[in-house]
Amino acid sequence: MLRDLAEVFKLSPENIHIFYDNNSNTIAFNRDRILFFNLRFYLGLHDEECKTKPTTNAMTYWYMMFCHELSHNFVKNHNSQHEYYFLVLAEIYMLSLLEIVKRREIFW
Repeated sequence: MLRDLAEVFKLSPENIHIFYDNNSNTIAFNRDRILFFNLRFYLGLHDEECKTKPTTNAMTYWYMMFCHELSHNFVKNHNSQHEYYFLVLAEIYMLSLLEIVKRREIFW
């Protein structure tokens, strides 16, 4: 699923990393334009529903995480500017997300 989402944003898979942290509430973070996603949150939120293939629920959740983290390429802090870029990215890449969802036959 993360590879598909990297494709949505035209990111190299080498810039996407998975980590497991059971001791923090960090879902994801962006360090020097490299994105890190906490496997613990995927397992807790989406693993059971995605046994066969990703669901729209999981795809949209992690899509929004990508938008949030990519916004930090423009603004480091969480403020109104960050929210602006977050929303712009969500709008710009939505069609690409929908194309992947359709191609993978992920339906509601």
